[in-house]
Amino acid sequence: MVHGGAWMAGNGSDFDDDCVKAAQAGYIAVNMDYRKIQDLATAQVMVNGMGNAIASLKQVLTQKNIKIGKMALAGWSSGAHILLLYAYQYYKTCPIKIAFLVANSPPTDFLYDAKTANTLMGEFAYTIMSTLTGQIILPGTENLHMDAIKKISPIYMVKAGVPPTILVYG
Repeated sequence: MVHGGAWMAGNGSDFDDDCVKAAQAGYIAVNMDYRKIQDLATAQVMVNGMGNAIASLKQVLTQKNIKIGKMALAGWSSGAHILLLYAYQYYKTCPIKIAFLVANSPPTDFLYDAKTANTLMGEFAYTIMSTLTGQIILPGTENLHMDAIKKISPIYMVKAGVPPTILVYG
């Protein structure tokens, strides 16, 4: 499970109660944290951190002689965004096979949000796009940064073979 927090708040203990309930039902449940933008972390740094966390989990399970076949990844908001980026990039090489994803209110297309540049969400989209890509992206410069924007927008990564995904909005 990966917490939300606009890439700058929240922590790995946000879903402790959910992990306890999952464990009581017989599942292995883990909260994952990620580096925040105030630590100058780009989206790829956050994604790499998720990969490191999953590799560490696999190592711990192996050391404890616990066999695991598949995992589900669940996230909220910015955490859901990061897990989508990770899963869509690394589903073939993930140390633990990904059965499916559940993403609650993730941003999926920053270009769509940027089209509303004169709104609070549009202004935030440019700030977040710049922070997550490490490039300064201003209204009217999207075409210059299209490759970088697509690398942080999960909608452009969907293709045959990615794990089944449930997106929840409301």
